[in-house]
Amino acid sequence: MQHVLGGVRPALRLPGRRFAVLIAAHIIFGFANALLRLSGQGNDPSTALVLALGQRLGLSLSTMSLVVYGLYFIIQFSADRSLVGIGTFINWVFIGILTDACFALYNRTFVLPAALPWRLGAAGISIVLFSLAASMYQTAALGVSPYDSLSIILSRKTGLPYVGCRVLTDSLSVLLCAALGGVLGVGTLICAVGVGPIITFFNRTVSQKLTGMRETSV
Repeated sequence: MQHVLGGVRPALRLPGRRFAVLIAAHIIFGFANALLRLSGQGNDPSTALVLALGQRLGLSLSTMSLVVYGLYFIIQFSADRSLVGIGTFINWVFIGILTDACFALYNRTFVLPAALPWRLGAAGISIVLFSLAASMYQTAALGVSPYDSLSIILSRKTGLPYVGCRVLTDSLSVLLCAALGGVLGVGTLICAVGVGPIITFFNRTVSQKLTGMRETSV
């Protein structure tokens, strides 16, 4: 995950192109998160925790994400301002809104069959889309989301590998979600430990070509 840790430099200076990729990534995020939620196979760790908190407090995902990501942002801004950019605020403000809007759209337009193969298939598609979106927005290098910044900061402060720090923060989110009685499933577990290789694949095959960025050593 070198691109997340600041190991990306532009092969071509095309901020407009990178910004377009950033926006597209967040739209894909919204559809992917909503589809995973619709599948009933759990949510990604961050969304799962926010949903669990929202259910306890009677707040929507979009409202609760603003609050929780605001707390994450305080840590991010205090610990490492180099991770803050326009992408940080777009993710903070719009990811919950996009997910809620896409979830409502899904519910209005089609009904996902209750059979487990359909549910698992929907979860698999959503995880692939989630990984593509994560690769696109991170490779655009226009700021890290408040939640994603936690594992990066932990890695930089401790010297531990990023992947291990990401698994740790995701696992903590899953444990907190479980303690709050939130919805967990196979999709949550796969997101917590298994999306790294998919993101790496999309970095090299899609995102670096779209953004004009190339990977360098940290």
